[in-house]
Amino acid sequence: MKLWFSIYDEKRYQGDEVAFYNPSDYDWAEIVLKNKDIIINEFKQTINSQKLFDPYFNYLFSTTDGGWKTIGLKFWSINNYKNQQYFPEITKIINNIPGLISASFSKLEANSEIIPHNGDSNGFYRCHLGLDIPGKLPNCGFEVKGEQKSWGNGELLIFCDALYHRAWNNTENERYIMIFDIVRKEFEPQQNKLITTVLASMLLQKVGLKLGVGLNESFKRRRLKPLVLILRPFAQLAIWFTNYFKVY
Repeated sequence: MKLWFSIYDEKRYQGDEVAFYNPSDYDWAEIVLKNKDIIINEFKQTINSQKLFDPYFNYLFSTTDGGWKTIGLKFWSINNYKNQQYFPEITKIINNIPGLISASFSKLEANSEIIPHNGDSNGFYRCHLGLDIPGKLPNCGFEVKGEQKSWGNGELLIFCDALYHRAWNNTENERYIMIFDIVRKEFEPQQNKLITTVLASMLLQKVGLKLGVGLNESFKRRRLKPLVLILRPFAQLAIWFTNYFKVY
């Protein structure tokens, strides 16, 4: 299977992955589920006393202004030490999960949706652990490849982020989940390429948003590959620098 990146492709991802994976097939999922009570309790205690959520950087993904907010703990191998100090037990857990490259908390406001989109790459499993889910289908749910699911607190959804997916919360309460990414076994030898390419892609998305340029426009997207290749070494340096000096 070829490593795919949305930053290079003008079409929807055409992979044959299933919509959802079975958590019981993965040892790392068992680690999370065995510690779900610790994760949920520490998360709820902390957010009740601290204001840590920030709007997701790509505001175009949410149907409401600031409807999707996050707290980053690890971002493509870059540790956010400032946020991690508020979640010491959760940080210990994620640091003991093999192949984990990103972890964050996600808040979807009441009566908000995350529009259908392809994620950054097929090189990892994206995982959603329910922390405070305010409802079931049809009011609150998640859809991958046309298949809809709802889930509860302490339950885990696993899918390929490259597949077309969306989320909605048409209730009167906020929806909270923990998101984490695990490199797929077949792509472990290409982990550095995966991480640095996505980081470069994120930077270009941010620049595009600042300039009011939509990177989904195909005539622009075709020109981005050389820029990504130039930026990848700088992304690798940024990972080392920010972790070594604990910038975040």
